Amino acid sequence: MTDAQIVEDLRTHLETLAAQERFSGAVLLAKHDQILFENAYGFADHAFDARNNLDTRFNLASDGKMFTALAIAQLAEQGKFSLDDTLLKLVPDYPDHDVAAKITIRELLTHRSGLGDFFGPEYWNSNPARYTTLASYLPLFASKPLLFEPGTSAAYSNAGYLVLGLVIEHASGESYYQYLQNHIFDPAGMHHTGCYSYADDVPNLALGYTHLLPQQMPGGTMQPAPTVTMSLSPGVSAGGCYSTVGNMLRFADGIESHKLVDSEWANQLLTGAASDWLGPMTRPDQTPRVRVAGHAGGAPGVSTWVDLYPDLGYVAIVLSNYDNGAELVNQRLRWELTGHSLPQRVHVDAGALDDLAGQYKAPPQSGPGMVIMAVGQSGPPPAPPITVRAAGDALEVDLGPMGGTHKFLPLYPTEFFDDDAPGTRLTFAKDESGRVISLSAEGSNLRIARAPRLP
Repeated sequence: MTDAQIVEDLRTHLETLAAQERFSGAVLLAKHDQILFENAYGFADHAFDARNNLDTRFNLASDGKMFTALAIAQLAEQGKFSLDDTLLKLVPDYPDHDVAAKITIRELLTHRSGLGDFFGPEYWNSNPARYTTLASYLPLFASKPLLFEPGTSAAYSNAGYLVLGLVIEHASGESYYQYLQNHIFDPAGMHHTGCYSYADDVPNLALGYTHLLPQQMPGGTMQPAPTVTMSLSPGVSAGGCYSTVGNMLRFADGIESHKLVDSEWANQLLTGAASDWLGPMTRPDQTPRVRVAGHAGGAPGVSTWVDLYPDLGYVAIVLSNYDNGAELVNQRLRWELTGHSLPQRVHVDAGALDDLAGQYKAPPQSGPGMVIMAVGQSGPPPAPPITVRAAGDALEVDLGPMGGTHKFLPLYPTEFFDDDAPGTRLTFAKDESGRVISLSAEGSNLRIARAPRLP
């Protein structure tokens, strides 16, 4: 697809999603410093009929981890420390000295430290006003056992990136927030980016609208939930700061132009050697792999995605104040930018689609981003059944609160592709009598090894 074709499909897809009330936010696509597309959709605040625009500030959730990784790279470039230094060397007052002596900065950056999360019953049942500094979060996790010995495995770790913020503070002599402002936001010209607290009067700020927690919202309808109540205030080194699509383009340009960090460290960030930025992008047709670096973020009413394509020159930024909003846009766009055409759907009889409809047992749900749990809950969120419905000449698949609803179009009578993420395939298995017994899914946004059909 040419750039013009990609832009036209992006425009049409966004208009469809917005008309269906599935997307609210702002999108920007650039190539080699030229903006190919930018537009905003939906409302920042429904109560005041305030529409999103290109200067609307969206909660970034875990996209903010990119700021933390860049700050670490800057300080390492200045010789403040090595990535192989231990946490204990750089943060000598860390509560558990034995643990801190085992963990390196590199392991914290790449989620191989063994530290877990700080979202849990204690956090959700506490007053958020008590968390005024990065160090104030330490009691939530610092005394707990490691998930594994550092360097032996990997597990997404908000706690690890929280600790990296302490490393930045100790090495720079500035607070985490001062450091970001002085060494990233101001030099890059990111004047609409910040880590805001409840008390801040910030113009053009998007509220988050969620249906991820229907048990807390009677009827399960989409209702306003100010993002600051479901994320970190005023944001921390694990995420929760705010920005605009234009400011995030300045951030990407600052890295790729080596304005914010030199070429050696920029390369380490963009290859994942010194960060968790590298996004896997496999090519089903076995043509050469395309490098995609970036990050995603998510929380109730927050969905963000920033992709950098170092070899192709693209930067794609999707910031949404709806659940799963960015994923609905980014996966399709990523498919096209990496050289794929859209799959060609076939016709399947309505009766055959009805045979596939039903409920299937889902695996436990977990993943990167801000892990969201109900008050008093620990461990991965419970997984409701996967519901498949025939919807016209396609299938509508409801993956539950954390996965959203997806439209799958037929490639073959028992194989379908996700209209929003064309690289994702949904396949149904039948027994010898032709009865549907399970489904599986594989793709960039969904992996289900085998979900048995429920009676």
